[in-house]
Amino acid sequence: MLTSSLCAAAMAVTLAFRAAAADVGPIIGNPLIEIPAGVFVFGRDAGPENERPRRVLEGREFAINRTEITNRQYGRFVAATGHRPAFYANHPILGLDDRPVVGVNWEDADAFCRHYGLALPSEQQYERAARGTEGGAFPWGAAPPDNMRANSGADACCTADARDGYAMTAPADAFAREPRGRTQSDRQCLGMDQRLLCAV
Repeated sequence: MLTSSLCAAAMAVTLAFRAAAADVGPIIGNPLIEIPAGVFVFGRDAGPENERPRRVLEGREFAINRTEITNRQYGRFVAATGHRPAFYANHPILGLDDRPVVGVNWEDADAFCRHYGLALPSEQQYERAARGTEGGAFPWGAAPPDNMRANSGADACCTADARDGYAMTAPADAFAREPRGRTQSDRQCLGMDQRLLCAV
């Protein structure tokens, strides 16, 4: 089953090995950002039942790609392996090279990861990279979403608007953030709102 651009965008990829440096990685044009070991807030008390309770965990060191996986990067995988392309690969906007890949399912994401010697991340890794050590409500902190912080689309699911300057998806590096109270590693990770990322 293909996922919608909102749902498929939440994919992330975890590396099966530790990155040697923050500016290297197996995916061309998408460096790995090291996330240090240490305590972090996981879950939230006000969330759905599967996110409760909010708790403090000890996390291991890992690294995550700086941005979502783009159509260009996914296209290289398709060309190298013969794997089926993303559903929207030829779409005039969703298929642009610099946009996050959408229209892939879990099996596609898993095959992409495995091709690069990676694995999909754990929920804890993704949440640590997205929410920082303090468990912020959003990747940028506690402020509510707005059109300059995230490419969240229209109020109605699966429709497009250009309130944030982009008719549909935005370029993978379009929403750079400078969250307060986050580590330097956290500030270097972009696109943690809903899209495909890779991590060590």
